Amino acid sequence: MESLESRRLLAAEGDLFELDRSLDTAGLVGDVSAQVSWGDGTSSAAQVRGASSGGPLRVVFDYSLDSSGFFASSARRQVLQAAADSLVSRFTDDLAAISPSGSNVWSPAVLHPRTQAAYSLPSSLSIPANQIRLYVGARDLPGRQLGEGATGYFTSARGSQAWLDTVRARGERGALSSSPTDLGPWGGSLAFDEPRDWYFGLDADGIGANQHDFFSVAVHEIAHVLGFGIVYPGATQSSWEVLVSGGVFTGAKARASYGQNVPLASNSHWQAELQSGGRETAMDPTLSTGERKLLTPLDLAAMDDIGWSVQDTRVDVEAQHRYGDDGSYPVQVVLSGSRGGQIAYDLAATITNVAPTLSLAEPQNAVAGQPLSITDLVSISDPGYRVNTATPPTAETFEVEVDWGDGTPVETFAATIDRQGSATRPTLASLDAAHTFQTAGTYSVSVTVRDDDGGRTSGRLPVTVSAPPSLRLRLDSATIREDAGAAATVLTVTRSGPVLTTAETIRLSSSDRGEATLPASVVIAAGEDSVAVPVSAIDDALLDGDQRVTLSAEGGGMDPAAVDLIVRDAESLTAGWNQTSVDEDAAASSLLLTITRSNTDRAQALAVEVTGGDADQLVLPDPLVIPAGRASVTVPVMVVDDRQSERPETLAYTFTAAGYISATASIEVVDDDPPVFQNSSNAFDVNNDGRVEPYDLLLLINALNRNGVRQLDPAVDPLDDRYIDVSGDYEFTPYDASLLNNELNRLARLRR
Repeated sequence: MESLESRRLLAAEGDLFELDRSLDTAGLVGDVSAQVSWGDGTSSAAQVRGASSGGPLRVVFDYSLDSSGFFASSARRQVLQAAADSLVSRFTDDLAAISPSGSNVWSPAVLHPRTQAAYSLPSSLSIPANQIRLYVGARDLPGRQLGEGATGYFTSARGSQAWLDTVRARGERGALSSSPTDLGPWGGSLAFDEPRDWYFGLDADGIGANQHDFFSVAVHEIAHVLGFGIVYPGATQSSWEVLVSGGVFTGAKARASYGQNVPLASNSHWQAELQSGGRETAMDPTLSTGERKLLTPLDLAAMDDIGWSVQDTRVDVEAQHRYGDDGSYPVQVVLSGSRGGQIAYDLAATITNVAPTLSLAEPQNAVAGQPLSITDLVSISDPGYRVNTATPPTAETFEVEVDWGDGTPVETFAATIDRQGSATRPTLASLDAAHTFQTAGTYSVSVTVRDDDGGRTSGRLPVTVSAPPSLRLRLDSATIREDAGAAATVLTVTRSGPVLTTAETIRLSSSDRGEATLPASVVIAAGEDSVAVPVSAIDDALLDGDQRVTLSAEGGGMDPAAVDLIVRDAESLTAGWNQTSVDEDAAASSLLLTITRSNTDRAQALAVEVTGGDADQLVLPDPLVIPAGRASVTVPVMVVDDRQSERPETLAYTFTAAGYISATASIEVVDDDPPVFQNSSNAFDVNNDGRVEPYDLLLLINALNRNGVRQLDPAVDPLDDRYIDVSGDYEFTPYDASLLNNELNRLARLRR
């Protein structure tokens, strides 16, 4: 952690203050972003200005010597590349290409990462401009050693002086002197301890407590390959050695960063646990498990001292914030690299108290005389939170005053803490309350919240109180027959007052379910004021007359309602003959009449009144009675033979009884005497001259033309010595002529 300036930010809750700091990004990889944790549980992104775009150098890793497959995973290679980029992306040097050709030859070599032996590379090896080639692998390193980096070299080189200078310094002239001030490496090798529990990841939060961070080790070893801590045996010096004296590093940039000469361990590392800007340096000799170490400004300052041209790693971070509670807050600015690394900086902010934030319930509707219960009448949010480590411990509390606006005394409540806050979340509280308004009207409920620090906030909640609601019932038809069946009528249930936003279940009942039924309950949907319910008629098969049934509704705290329904009795009589027609000379008791009543309560005999018919044709019993205990009675009917010729007659009868729907029944009475208008000697002899001839047919045709089709009635139609009813059915129609014509044709065939 790097501390910012010691002065504290001072503001009141709600006041806007600006954070504007220059911060170092050493060790981050990729584009830099900033996130500010304001210490009150909130965070926001900050604007970053002045970030460098990165230098031209590129480390290329060669995995051809990774014989154990340590870097077979692309994820491991990705972390290794990010570690290299966190260092070389800060350099602006231009390294010349090494391109052997003709007489310019060399014999490059590295220490084999698997065997630690010298390993000769092809003499044709070319190194493009601004490229550094590192051969990587793994082996079982001794003791607690996690990694080992070694600079590449060459065993021989021949050619022009310019070629030899390029191989040695790659255009960095300061590297060619006997007391070098620069260096121009072409590459080297890296070996990592193989049996370790490594953490391969860019997000440091995932490092296990017992894991070694591969990223940190890779950064450290690559810095060694690029010159940090390099000590050559013999008289040859490195640019690092030139600046080492008496166990300290004397580079000007490093001294400026650290404030004095920098203490070393074994002349190749910083002193153990050495700090730079509040962070432990990457180039000290220790790394604990579960720990990530990034390059620090001091590490990069040393790289600048030994010859690398290091870009400015500082950026300007700007952000704004408003605090919502009083206290002293630790503010943390976290810089993140898009490809890896995070650096955190802190400062302190002192904030004075302001009132808590409150949110009132939605406008309410109530009913006079009925309790109004309001869940979360007020919801409270306060970024302050309970601190158990304080002496004494502190806790957020809230007092709520409610003035219902109807003249009743003001009530004071303690709000319920719904969630204890913390540095990452606000404290939440609320209050549920209930009140009964006695009179309809519009009220403004005043709510005031006070926090434990004296902050005070108020708000108003409108409540509309309506008169007590009631239920109303209406029938589509107030009278039904008991045999009308299901949905004989429709009952509409309506609730009065404003349409409510909640559904309401209404209980329904019938005073006589043997006459009419309806559902036990019905729901008036939210936003609706009525609902229709079918009412079913019940046929009870009793002769009980019209019945009055009361349908009732209640529920929802509303005044109940009732409506009367008249159920008309539908008991009936049925009547039937044992035959559809009867001859006038039918035998006694051959014609039977059956009368049936529909009801099941038959304790009393039933007298049936008969109207219609013709007493000169049929004689019915008088009185006609269905005996007690019986549903029906069958009686013989006497047929009167009047010895008169007459046409068939259909007799219609109506049977009635008190309280019953009447019945009707008809029967045809057929005369047994010879037809009056048919020649009894020969039906085809129309003129009764003893012959059947075409003249008889002519008489029929003339009669049809003169008087048309008609029924023949002996009482009014004269015979006139003309027997025109050939069929004997007392109807004169072309059918009679057709019968006669057929007979004439038959006689003609017989004569042939």
